[in-house]
Amino acid sequence: MSRNIQKLWLDRFSRFITITMFLLLLTVIDKAQGYGDRTRTGGTGGVHSIQGRINFPSNQPANALRVRLESTNSTTLTTFTNSEGIFYFNSLEPSNYTVIIETGEEYVPIRESVFIDREIVGSTARTFNVIFYLRPKGTSLTNTGVVSASLAKVPKSALEQFKKALEAKEKNDAKLAVEKLNEAVRLYPQFAEAYSELGSLYIKSGDLKKAEEALRKTLQLNEKNASAQLNYGIVLLNQRKMFEAEKELEKAVLADEKAAAPHMYLGIALLGLNYPDYAEKEFLKSISLKDDEKIAQAHKYLGGIYWKKGNFKQAADELEKYVKFSPKAADAEKILATIKQLREKVK
Repeated sequence: MSRNIQKLWLDRFSRFITITMFLLLLTVIDKAQGYGDRTRTGGTGGVHSIQGRINFPSNQPANALRVRLESTNSTTLTTFTNSEGIFYFNSLEPSNYTVIIETGEEYVPIRESVFIDREIVGSTARTFNVIFYLRPKGTSLTNTGVVSASLAKVPKSALEQFKKALEAKEKNDAKLAVEKLNEAVRLYPQFAEAYSELGSLYIKSGDLKKAEEALRKTLQLNEKNASAQLNYGIVLLNQRKMFEAEKELEKAVLADEKAAAPHMYLGIALLGLNYPDYAEKEFLKSISLKDDEKIAQAHKYLGGIYWKKGNFKQAADELEKYVKFSPKAADAEKILATIKQLREKVK
């Protein structure tokens, strides 16, 4: 990156006291973080997101798989995994969702429920993370050939607990999965994959403190785990630990500079730290990397940044893109009214 990181950290404290005023001025910006998908970008009219990763049995990312998101009170949303095996659904309202992965003829079909509870999440935007491993038809999770080759050094007792955890997860029994994973790391404290799975499950349940601990341990054991690095940064961001989040998301960007998600989240962290110019660069980068998967929220944040700078035309243009890509967003009407006001200022 081109900015001087050392200088950024030296003057950060003095700038931090202005964060509240800055965020109040950016009234078009809320705390939502989410990504559009290639087929449907409208979401269901909320502010929450579901992010998932799909791996082959070899632990390699499964790209170009079709993923559907169904719920009882909205139409089916569809997207595809990217080159990293990652998919996103954004602008989701609280509901009981089912993630359905079209695995083809070779692998066991995957369905998993993700419940976004209105009572728990309230109006604060949350990202729910899920991780899946494809399993060839005719095999069992108790078959060691199905488990990643990276687990070869794991003791048999810990590996058995890990497999049972994956089976429980496949059956949507998160409580049992967490119990088995905790037993696995007790038996083998260097079990990075188990900690990563724990982090994912804790994020899904909303226990961000435990997710933070599990993902931190994952990275201590395997600092090259790009997915865990990104998730760790997101967890810190959702806890409003902006300083720590920025540092970890910098690492996520370096781990995969061609991925849009790290740039998007890094932009949010920098904006929270009152560095709009640096945030702007990250949002623009995230958009440029995913022309086929429009990141609607990036346009919304850019609109807020340009509005604060007095660039009303640019602000209106970016907010129009946000509404275009997320027409069913809960704040769509409010944003349209804001766009009208901004256009009037330009006249």
